[in-house]
Amino acid sequence: MVPQVITISTKTILKVIVVVLLLWLLYIIRDILLLFFVAVILSSLIDPWATWCQSKRIPRAIAVIAIYIVLLGAVAGAVVLVVPTIVDESQNLVKSLGSYTDFDILANIQKVLLPSSDAVGKTIGGIVATVSSVFGGIFSLILVFVFTFYLVVEDDAVTRWIRSLTPDGYQPFIVQMVNKMKKKLGLWLRGQLLLSLFIGTMVYLGLLVLGVDYALVIGLIAALMEIVPYVGPVLSAVLAIFLAFTQTGDWVLPVTVAVMFWVIQVIENNLLVPRVMQRAVGINPIISILSILIGAKLAGIVGILIAIPLVTVLSVFIEEMRAVRSHEKIP
Repeated sequence: MVPQVITISTKTILKVIVVVLLLWLLYIIRDILLLFFVAVILSSLIDPWATWCQSKRIPRAIAVIAIYIVLLGAVAGAVVLVVPTIVDESQNLVKSLGSYTDFDILANIQKVLLPSSDAVGKTIGGIVATVSSVFGGIFSLILVFVFTFYLVVEDDAVTRWIRSLTPDGYQPFIVQMVNKMKKKLGLWLRGQLLLSLFIGTMVYLGLLVLGVDYALVIGLIAALMEIVPYVGPVLSAVLAIFLAFTQTGDWVLPVTVAVMFWVIQVIENNLLVPRVMQRAVGINPIISILSILIGAKLAGIVGILIAIPLVTVLSVFIEEMRAVRSHEKIP
């Protein structure tokens, strides 16, 4: 039996070393990459507005600054007008739910997540602290806005960066793939925001008309849970139905609330989703749920927020690579 000799060329060893060093570098700067990815998400949301302003002969820089002012003003207005009510209702909701359980889990949630004072000043401080913890500090949040500003104002900056780093033969393919990623990400994000706004508003108004307590908090929960397909709307509906039952002690109001949620879902699925999401390719619901769970496990709140956008980007990459294999687009 002739012994087999395995030879490894110096070129192969160098390639392995380069790959390992690259992965190590990416791991070191993972926080910066995360902030940059968040900026890409925000830029995909703002870019169409900036492009529309540019078509009206308004410089993109001025358009982005104006959009920032409007967004910050909307957030500040929501904090001053809505947050105190949400805080009060949330505290009362936790206390109300606590009376129906023998465990102290809800009390602990109240201590950890909810502000301890009804004062607007302390509420704002709590929100700032939460945002700071999510983004790793106010400086990181500012950095995200700076990245976003640059990506929107210099709309071809990413294209130039890709062309400077990739061989000439691969540039058209990579530029086309990145543009598809940005387009799909923007379509999905804008559509998701519109759907969440619709669901939250309709749930709040419906519960308010029916006289269900904690309507604002439940509406906010329904808007946030809209990101989780199938499971999210069901959980928010179950919560509203349970609270309606505890409020009255009979099944008239709970059944009415259930019918209300069903009507809202029918309107959304048959009228809004086809129109709002018609140009955005959907993601398998199972993959969406798994990505959210994995994101929560790996990166907490930030992981939940970027899970679906990251899967959206990866789906475009996989589609393009499949197209390459079948049509041989890359030279």
